[in-house]
Amino acid sequence: MGAFSKTRPRLVSQDTTTSQMPTDRQRRIAVLALPKTALSDLAGPYEAFLSAARLGQERLKLGWPYYEVTVLSIEGSSIATLSGLRVDGASPFGEYKGIPDTLVVAGEADSLDADADLSSLFHWVCDVAAQSRRGCSVCTGVFCLAQAGVLDQRRVTTHWQHAADLAHKYSSIHVDHEPLFLRDGKFYTSAGCTGQWTSR
Repeated sequence: MGAFSKTRPRLVSQDTTTSQMPTDRQRRIAVLALPKTALSDLAGPYEAFLSAARLGQERLKLGWPYYEVTVLSIEGSSIATLSGLRVDGASPFGEYKGIPDTLVVAGEADSLDADADLSSLFHWVCDVAAQSRRGCSVCTGVFCLAQAGVLDQRRVTTHWQHAADLAHKYSSIHVDHEPLFLRDGKFYTSAGCTGQWTSR
């Protein structure tokens, strides 16, 4: 227990205060859920940002949630997750207006059907990732960022079971399967919500 607490990753500096958080406008988060994404990889970041939105509103005494969180999918509406459960309420990525501050991509490695024409999706991801403040992937959502061509020559991570496949398919990307998460510039990749608990 003690060892775990010492190695827990910190994404925010301990000396960060609410006075350092900009309040000029609402920050926009777009969570792109690809088919067959794990429910935890979608719900985890979505609920984390919603909690942060409420907490930011309360502590900064704002009249609106600090974050606007939108779930997107390829076709909109219902998302088929890896477990077979479906999540409703998503909007088609093509109807998203403007550029989010942060793009989060969650999905399984085989979400990207080789027989499907996903060129419009990759073009959108490339355009959004280039203009947003941050581009992130949860677990194998990194395959989508890689296919969009935004991770060339960057260090990335993913679930260890898929790391070799990622490195084989995208030789211009430097894959490290050991970290739970990696940051390279404005791109953040992770091993997934359950990656650290999976036995090897």
